Amino acid sequence: MNLPDLMRARRAWLTPQRLVAGGVMTTAVGAIAALMSVGAQAGELLTGWVLALQTLILFFYGVPAAVNDFVEEHRNNTWDMLRLTPLTAAELVAGRLAASTSYAVYLAATLAPWALFAQTLQSSPGYLGLAVQWTALILGFAATASLGIAAAAFSSRVEGGRMGNSGMAIGGLGCFITGYAQGMFHSRSTVDLIFGTVPVYAAMGGLLALAAFWGSVAAVRTVGRLLSERQTPWAVPAFMASLWGALALWVPPGRGAEVFDTLCITAPALAALLASVAEGEDREEWKAKFRSALRRRDATSLAPAWAAAWGTLVLLAGLTFALKPDASRV
Repeated sequence: MNLPDLMRARRAWLTPQRLVAGGVMTTAVGAIAALMSVGAQAGELLTGWVLALQTLILFFYGVPAAVNDFVEEHRNNTWDMLRLTPLTAAELVAGRLAASTSYAVYLAATLAPWALFAQTLQSSPGYLGLAVQWTALILGFAATASLGIAAAAFSSRVEGGRMGNSGMAIGGLGCFITGYAQGMFHSRSTVDLIFGTVPVYAAMGGLLALAAFWGSVAAVRTVGRLLSERQTPWAVPAFMASLWGALALWVPPGRGAEVFDTLCITAPALAALLASVAEGEDREEWKAKFRSALRRRDATSLAPAWAAAWGTLVLLAGLTFALKPDASRV
């Protein structure tokens, strides 16, 4: 994979001066956190401090950096130069994410030795517990940063790159969800699924992994629209189906089951509506489709891009009606 943005990151973000200054700062903050973590709960306290600091750095510095870097590329009129390169949308997204978040990832990584040191103290969650919480942090950060890139690309296509404080808002939302998933590691609560009972932190981890995958797909698709790349028709229907599956697997007790039976169809309907806005064609795209239909003598090419999403919604509605009769009134 060709990632020229990594070279730019080394020159702009990862200079020796920034690396030394950031390393000294985070080491000092970690030392202060270690001095504050005393008593019988020292290991748990220090682990919590380090994870909280890493979360704040990644979501409130790394995510806005990724969003703003993409928007500035469009504002500085250098995006058209990128379109002339042989880089694909996937390469641009991967390179931009790695480059713009590189310094935030470096700062978070310099705090990692303090988390490892915390596992040698009393009442620590252990190395396995730390690895589980770090996995949740990485997945949540990947999902949020990818979603931020997708929002920035959509803004660049529709609103000329006006994002405002959206990067900070997206980072705050991702921080809240990921922090909740990390907190669930200390909970003994379980979730009832169709195939059995699993710990709540395992269910949250699966959702974060799903969000990271679909966030990256959304980023590649929105950037691909800017590059005029041909889009695969399966992505939105597959996302709707996975969303339906995630909701259908959950079997909450009591009256909560009726709510999730309703969400099985309303959540994919909302996804279809948003996809209709994000994937809608403008006049020039319709003209191109019409010329293609005339040239190929094939009227199927005139189908709108959002037709697959609404067709999938009809299928999911029928499946919900068949498997969850309580939601039939919806």
